[in-house]
Amino acid sequence: MKNKYNNASKWFIALILVFGSSSAVLAQRIVTVAQGVGTLNDAIEGDTTATGDRVDLNTIYELESGGIYKLTRSIENEISSGGYPLHIRTEAGYTDRAFLQPTPGTGGSTDRAFRVRGNLTLEGVHVTNAIDVGGFEDQIFRIYPDNTKVMIDDCVIDEAGQSAFRTDGENVRLFVTNSYISNIGLPNDPDNGRFIDTRRNDQDTIWLENNQVYNITSRWIRGEFDVNVLHINQNTFANCAQAGFQIGEVKNRLVFTNNILKNSQLYGRDTGDTEAIIEIEEYAGVPADMIISHNNVYWTPDVEAAYNAAADKELVQFLDSIGMANTVANGLENTNFSEDIAYVKAAPVPTDAYNDEINGTNNWAAWDRSGWPYNYDYSASGGPVSYTGGDSGQPVGGIVSTIGLPESFLSLGLELYPNPATSVLRIENTRYGEVILEKISIVNPTGQVVFEQKAAQGVLNEIEINGLPAGLYLVKVQAENEVAATQSFLKH
Repeated sequence: MKNKYNNASKWFIALILVFGSSSAVLAQRIVTVAQGVGTLNDAIEGDTTATGDRVDLNTIYELESGGIYKLTRSIENEISSGGYPLHIRTEAGYTDRAFLQPTPGTGGSTDRAFRVRGNLTLEGVHVTNAIDVGGFEDQIFRIYPDNTKVMIDDCVIDEAGQSAFRTDGENVRLFVTNSYISNIGLPNDPDNGRFIDTRRNDQDTIWLENNQVYNITSRWIRGEFDVNVLHINQNTFANCAQAGFQIGEVKNRLVFTNNILKNSQLYGRDTGDTEAIIEIEEYAGVPADMIISHNNVYWTPDVEAAYNAAADKELVQFLDSIGMANTVANGLENTNFSEDIAYVKAAPVPTDAYNDEINGTNNWAAWDRSGWPYNYDYSASGGPVSYTGGDSGQPVGGIVSTIGLPESFLSLGLELYPNPATSVLRIENTRYGEVILEKISIVNPTGQVVFEQKAAQGVLNEIEINGLPAGLYLVKVQAENEVAATQSFLKH
């Protein structure tokens, strides 16, 4: 497995800078945990003082490269006084992610991998809910408290009976980046199997960036929940049976850009129905705060042929009326497209899933688990439109190995605001001194450079944009050592 630890670290530092204080990072304590049965449980639970308090809340539990950690009970970050922050990662320079798996504990029972009671950060680990003696636990991460922050970066999350992430609490901030998520749900129970299950609890932020998510039995996001910020950019979603993204009210901002959705709703819909992959219950904001663009949404030819021949079933549309109205208002309706493309190695399409729905049969019994742990790679290996179809001319979809792609603003500690902007655009360099900007450019949707200047040396760069026509643009910055970063913005 390729070592991406340096990239993951940049994401982690950037997210801390943007979404929380970075002071705790300065005095981190490292606890090395040996692989084994129950060793991680014991290391975390036993790291307390004589009074029962945590020894140091700024602790990172560091795991062996390729180490196998059998979980004899859930990892649960809670003491009598409440939840505490927990940070687990595989050691720097790893060649294989540490592997976390439930195993029977005292009395022969097993439990899900994580019961999240406080803020959680995971980097470079493989977490499964496939029990080593057979069977599956239900949710891999069950998040209980309100206002919890969960950050998952450079991880593999797979094999669960019900969901990868379940949020029992409200106002959770969930960030999943640079990761693989697969085989969630059991086909013999298609009403279960969700990538993210909010249980209809309102959430603060769900942020999905540069992931590959595949083989989900029920739906990508379930809940009809209200959300403050929903950011889904540069991901690949493949093979989901029952439904897509079910969203209540978007209170602030929705970004759904540069994604691939392959066979996103294999169950289709009844002919003449209005069901869509993205369903939004309510949105009272301005169109500029709902950006849905540059997505490749398609079904493979076998799925299309089956539904074309069906008497009373059809494939679903991409957007519901709210999503389409805002996309049209932004002038972005022609940026979404449909292209059947090839991948480095894609998981088999579950043909029984759509045939069962069309024919009223019940043959879909299980996901193909041959070769687990999986080595599927949904990086596109073909598709001329998809290869340059992103909002900055980049490939769409999740490219978890980020070689050759521009850095994001987040990864360099840059903040772009306001967005949308009317007269002045600001770039704040929160890591000035460590990251030195050299040049700033603005590119229009046709690829023409409409603005370029030498970057001012300091924390803040301000750009006058009064003269630009309204529309979607890309900001490019050039930093020292030929590092480039890009981010889109909307000009009103």
